Amino acid sequence: VTETVYNATALIENRNSAAGARNVPYSFKLYDSRNVLILEEHGTITLPPQTRIPIFASGLVVGARPPARTFFQFTDEPIWEVMEYRAAPLTVQNILLASEMTAPRVTAELVNTGVATIRDITVVALLFSPEGSIVATSRTVVDRLGKGRIANLTFTWPEPFSARVGKIDLFPSIPLE
Repeated sequence: VTETVYNATALIENRNSAAGARNVPYSFKLYDSRNVLILEEHGTITLPPQTRIPIFASGLVVGARPPARTFFQFTDEPIWEVMEYRAAPLTVQNILLASEMTAPRVTAELVNTGVATIRDITVVALLFSPEGSIVATSRTVVDRLGKGRIANLTFTWPEPFSARVGKIDLFPSIPLE
């Protein structure tokens, strides 16, 4: 995000067709160029069946020691259970990257294609280099989106990216009941 504040993201895929895991603990570890641990961030995630989920940790203050690498791991084995999951009826359209060389900004539209209002939608943006590495990441929340409605999404960064952007993926998700 800036020279002293970073976001970390891991993209996780659960290929199980009917099994998921709730509250799986994980950690991100950020290391400097001498391989010395700068900080460790912990959290939990629910892994629904047949999904790709970005795990996002924001506002990681590293001070004067910029990370050279980030390590993600699950800190305990998932407890798999039979789980029925239907993805929310959300689609993303009209993704646009602007001002990449100054103060990058991604805009897009989130569409509720379902028949009911959806609440507490989290959208994570992953920006990839042409080689496939994550260049930048951000997150926003849409509190409420009515049926058939469109929400305008905006993701911003205060400084140019360290690499060129080749691909942008946006991942909308809602809390599991």
